[in-house]
Amino acid sequence: MVSNLVRVSILFLVSFFVFTSHVHATWQDEFKTLRVGMLQSHPLAQDSVKTAQFTATYSSILGVDVEIIKFKSLGALMDAHASARVHYAFHTSRSFVTTARICNCVQAIARPVSNSGTIGFRSVLIAKNAIPLERKNNIRIGFTRKDSISGWILPNLAIDKGEVGKFDMVELGNVENIVTAFQNGDIEGFFGWVPVAPEQSELLQSDVFGGFYNAQLGTLDNSQISWWSSIVHYGPHAVHQSVPVELREDLTDILVNMDRRQPDLMDVVEPYYSGGFKKTGLEDYKSIMAALNLSADVSSSISNFSLRLR
Repeated sequence: MVSNLVRVSILFLVSFFVFTSHVHATWQDEFKTLRVGMLQSHPLAQDSVKTAQFTATYSSILGVDVEIIKFKSLGALMDAHASARVHYAFHTSRSFVTTARICNCVQAIARPVSNSGTIGFRSVLIAKNAIPLERKNNIRIGFTRKDSISGWILPNLAIDKGEVGKFDMVELGNVENIVTAFQNGDIEGFFGWVPVAPEQSELLQSDVFGGFYNAQLGTLDNSQISWWSSIVHYGPHAVHQSVPVELREDLTDILVNMDRRQPDLMDVVEPYYSGGFKKTGLEDYKSIMAALNLSADVSSSISNFSLRLR
């Protein structure tokens, strides 16, 4: 009787450990290669030494093979991510929310922070102090293009919501043309962008367009920031929902601790905003998602998607 109980107990324990061991290893047994998608113009994709460093480090930490797949356009990258031909992708804020809207199958896991501590930008309206902003016409306001987030998409949402007047909008093509037109008095104001840091309560005119055009714009003493949008966070790293939860968590852990654990990898993975990563989710991108949903000028077709970061 006792021996039978012992035998049954041993069989149960063996079965339990075999089962739990199988469960623990299942995702690694079935998920052999992590396919990482990025634009071929990304510095990491263009440098074979950096590519080797990235794949070797990630593979060592994750315990799976890592393959980088390069794409000529964001449209191609989004299509591949939405269809799970890549599991993990480097996105802009716009390409991420567009992919999420199309398939509801991708999850943002971490977003970058710049070396100066900025986490994104706001669209702003710069207007001359003498302009009565309650007027809805005969005021010429410049913007770059209708595919610009800060120049048109976010302002268009504000116009639809009645936050900004329906001015005479002048499409000027690029920032240089806006600066020239404002200098010459051809426009009374313009939509631009300013980088922002967490908890920043004041927007500085000297930060308009990142401060790159202050010499031409002067101190903007005769103008003011008349409106600003919600924050658009820098584009996230995101994973497809088919990626196992354990691997998703490991990828997140790599990113949010990279500045401490693998600081030499920061400039490789995120050369544009190399101040570290913060954990993120869809909620950080709701403002731009709302703007894209309301903008009639933004096509829902990913094949026609064009890159316009700000």
